[in-house]
Amino acid sequence: MNNDVSIIKNAKKAWIFQWNPDEYDTINDFIIGKEKEYWRVNAHWNRMSKGDLVLLWKTRAGKGKSTGEAGIYGIATLLDEPWEAAPDDVCKYWVTIKYLFLLPVPLTKSVLEQNSQFKPMALRVSRGTNFRVEPSEWNELRTTLLFQGESQKEIVQKNGVPDRHMYRGIRLYEIQKWLES
Repeated sequence: MNNDVSIIKNAKKAWIFQWNPDEYDTINDFIIGKEKEYWRVNAHWNRMSKGDLVLLWKTRAGKGKSTGEAGIYGIATLLDEPWEAAPDDVCKYWVTIKYLFLLPVPLTKSVLEQNSQFKPMALRVSRGTNFRVEPSEWNELRTTLLFQGESQKEIVQKNGVPDRHMYRGIRLYEIQKWLES
Protein backbone atom coordinates (compact mmCIF):
# COMPACT_ATOMS: atom_id res chain seq x y z
CA MET A 1 0.00 0.00 0.00
CA ASN A 2 2.84 2.44 0.77
CA ASN A 3 4.17 1.99 -2.76
CA ASP A 4 0.68 2.78 -4.11
CA VAL A 5 0.59 5.99 -2.04
CA SER A 6 4.01 6.93 -3.42
CA ILE A 7 2.75 6.39 -6.97
CA ILE A 8 -0.18 8.75 -6.32
CA LYS A 9 2.04 11.37 -4.66
CA ASN A 10 4.53 11.34 -7.52
CA ALA A 11 2.17 11.09 -10.50
CA LYS A 12 2.49 14.17 -12.70
CA LYS A 13 -0.56 13.45 -14.86
CA ALA A 14 -3.81 11.62 -14.37
CA TRP A 15 -6.38 10.24 -16.77
CA ILE A 16 -9.88 8.96 -16.42
CA PHE A 17 -10.40 5.60 -18.10
CA GLN A 18 -14.06 4.78 -18.28
CA TRP A 19 -15.56 1.29 -18.25
CA ASN A 20 -19.05 0.00 -18.84
CA PRO A 21 -19.96 -2.63 -16.21
CA ASP A 22 -22.24 -4.36 -18.75
CA GLU A 23 -19.13 -5.15 -20.83
CA TYR A 24 -16.29 -5.33 -18.28
CA ASP A 25 -16.10 -6.64 -14.72
CA THR A 26 -13.31 -4.35 -13.52
CA ILE A 27 -14.26 -4.51 -9.85
CA ASN A 28 -14.14 -8.29 -9.99
CA ASP A 29 -10.72 -8.04 -11.67
CA PHE A 30 -9.48 -6.31 -8.49
CA ILE A 31 -11.17 -8.86 -6.25
CA ILE A 32 -9.63 -11.87 -7.98
CA GLY A 33 -6.20 -10.25 -7.91
CA LYS A 34 -5.78 -9.47 -11.61
CA GLU A 35 -2.71 -7.28 -11.82
CA LYS A 36 -2.91 -5.72 -15.25
CA GLU A 37 -5.27 -5.12 -18.15
CA TYR A 38 -5.02 -3.95 -21.74
CA TRP A 39 -7.20 -0.87 -22.12
CA ARG A 40 -8.60 0.85 -25.19
CA VAL A 41 -7.28 4.33 -25.96
CA ASN A 42 -9.18 6.48 -28.44
CA ALA A 43 -8.12 9.96 -27.30
CA HIS A 44 -4.99 11.64 -25.92
CA TRP A 45 -2.72 8.68 -26.78
CA ASN A 46 0.05 11.08 -27.78
CA ARG A 47 -0.03 12.74 -24.33
CA MET A 48 0.00 9.60 -22.18
CA SER A 49 3.22 8.38 -20.58
CA LYS A 50 4.38 5.38 -18.63
CA GLY A 51 3.71 6.04 -14.93
CA ASP A 52 0.71 8.33 -15.42
CA LEU A 53 -2.07 7.68 -12.95
CA VAL A 54 -5.42 6.29 -14.08
CA LEU A 55 -8.69 6.95 -12.28
CA LEU A 56 -11.06 4.12 -13.16
CA TRP A 57 -14.54 5.54 -13.81
CA LYS A 58 -17.55 3.23 -13.90
CA THR A 59 -20.20 4.51 -16.32
CA ARG A 60 -23.30 3.35 -14.45
CA ALA A 61 -24.77 0.75 -12.15
CA GLY A 62 -23.97 -2.83 -12.96
CA LYS A 63 -24.65 -6.15 -11.27
CA GLY A 64 -23.08 -7.82 -8.24
CA LYS A 65 -20.04 -5.89 -6.97
CA SER A 66 -20.50 -3.36 -9.81
CA THR A 67 -23.66 -1.80 -8.38
CA GLY A 68 -23.70 1.89 -7.57
CA GLU A 69 -23.74 5.10 -9.56
CA ALA A 70 -21.14 6.39 -11.98
CA GLY A 71 -17.85 7.65 -10.61
CA ILE A 72 -14.27 6.84 -9.67
CA TYR A 73 -14.00 3.36 -8.18
CA GLY A 74 -10.37 2.38 -8.57
CA ILE A 75 -6.82 3.55 -9.18
CA ALA A 76 -4.33 2.19 -11.71
CA THR A 77 -1.16 3.31 -13.43
CA LEU A 78 0.08 3.14 -17.04
CA LEU A 79 2.73 0.45 -17.45
CA ASP A 80 3.79 1.57 -20.92
CA GLU A 81 3.17 4.05 -23.71
CA PRO A 82 0.06 3.50 -25.86
CA TRP A 83 0.68 1.42 -28.98
CA GLU A 84 -1.21 1.52 -32.25
CA ALA A 85 -3.98 -1.01 -32.70
CA ALA A 86 -4.51 -3.07 -35.82
CA PRO A 87 -6.48 -1.22 -38.54
CA ASP A 88 -9.55 -3.42 -38.04
CA ASP A 89 -9.45 -3.24 -34.21
CA VAL A 90 -12.16 -1.72 -31.98
CA CYS A 91 -9.94 1.22 -30.98
CA LYS A 92 -7.09 3.37 -32.26
CA TYR A 93 -4.53 2.44 -29.57
CA TRP A 94 -4.03 0.12 -26.60
CA VAL A 95 -2.16 0.63 -23.33
CA THR A 96 -1.35 -1.66 -20.41
CA ILE A 97 -2.56 -0.56 -16.99
CA LYS A 98 -1.59 -1.95 -13.60
CA TYR A 99 -4.44 -2.15 -11.09
CA LEU A 100 -3.44 -0.57 -7.76
CA PHE A 101 -6.51 -0.53 -5.50
CA LEU A 102 -10.23 0.10 -5.20
CA LEU A 103 -11.50 3.08 -3.26
CA PRO A 104 -13.34 2.04 -0.08
CA VAL A 105 -15.95 4.69 -0.86
CA PRO A 106 -16.19 5.61 -4.55
CA LEU A 107 -16.02 9.25 -5.60
CA THR A 108 -19.40 9.25 -7.30
CA LYS A 109 -20.41 11.59 -10.08
CA SER A 110 -23.14 13.20 -7.96
CA VAL A 111 -20.63 13.97 -5.17
CA LEU A 112 -18.04 15.30 -7.63
CA GLU A 113 -20.66 17.52 -9.29
CA GLN A 114 -21.35 19.19 -5.93
CA ASN A 115 -17.76 20.40 -5.68
CA SER A 116 -16.94 23.47 -7.77
CA GLN A 117 -13.41 22.17 -8.43
CA PHE A 118 -14.55 18.74 -9.70
CA LYS A 119 -17.85 19.59 -11.40
CA PRO A 120 -16.32 20.40 -14.83
CA MET A 121 -14.45 17.08 -14.79
CA ALA A 122 -17.54 15.12 -13.76
CA LEU A 123 -19.56 16.74 -16.54
CA ARG A 124 -16.82 16.10 -19.15
CA VAL A 125 -16.89 12.36 -18.56
CA SER A 126 -19.65 11.09 -20.79
CA ARG A 127 -19.31 9.08 -23.96
CA GLY A 128 -15.82 7.90 -24.66
CA THR A 129 -13.07 5.93 -23.02
CA ASN A 130 -10.26 8.28 -22.01
CA PHE A 131 -10.38 11.76 -20.51
CA ARG A 132 -7.66 14.10 -19.35
CA VAL A 133 -7.71 15.26 -15.73
CA GLU A 134 -6.65 18.91 -15.75
CA PRO A 135 -3.62 19.75 -13.57
CA SER A 136 -5.68 21.80 -11.09
CA GLU A 137 -8.21 18.96 -10.82
CA TRP A 138 -5.43 16.42 -10.31
CA ASN A 139 -3.86 18.49 -7.51
CA GLU A 140 -7.20 18.54 -5.69
CA LEU A 141 -7.92 14.86 -6.35
CA ARG A 142 -4.45 13.87 -5.14
CA THR A 143 -5.11 15.70 -1.87
CA THR A 144 -8.50 14.03 -1.60
CA LEU A 145 -7.07 10.57 -2.20
CA LEU A 146 -4.07 10.88 0.11
CA PHE A 147 -5.19 12.95 3.04
CA GLN A 148 -6.14 10.88 6.06
CA GLY A 149 -9.20 11.86 8.06
CA GLU A 150 -12.89 11.20 8.11
CA SER A 151 -14.28 8.99 5.39
CA GLN A 152 -15.93 10.53 2.35
CA LYS A 153 -19.25 9.01 3.36
CA GLU A 154 -19.19 10.66 6.81
CA ILE A 155 -18.36 14.07 5.37
CA VAL A 156 -21.07 13.91 2.72
CA GLN A 157 -23.62 12.80 5.35
CA LYS A 158 -22.64 15.72 7.62
CA ASN A 159 -22.06 18.49 5.12
CA GLY A 160 -23.59 17.51 1.80
CA VAL A 161 -21.02 19.39 -0.31
CA PRO A 162 -17.42 18.17 -0.04
CA ASP A 163 -15.52 21.36 -0.86
CA ARG A 164 -11.79 21.29 -0.15
CA HIS A 165 -11.89 23.55 2.90
CA MET A 166 -14.04 20.99 4.73
CA TYR A 167 -13.02 17.90 2.82
CA ARG A 168 -10.51 15.87 4.77
CA GLY A 169 -10.37 13.13 2.18
CA ILE A 170 -10.84 9.42 2.29
CA ARG A 171 -8.81 6.66 3.84
CA LEU A 172 -7.24 4.22 1.47
CA TYR A 173 -7.84 0.64 2.47
CA GLU A 174 -6.66 -2.58 1.01
CA ILE A 175 -9.14 -4.55 -1.06
CA GLN A 176 -10.04 -6.78 1.89
CA LYS A 177 -11.27 -3.79 3.89
CA TRP A 178 -13.43 -2.72 0.96
CA LEU A 179 -14.90 -6.21 0.66
CA GLU A 180 -15.71 -6.35 4.39
CA SER A 181 -17.93 -3.27 4.21
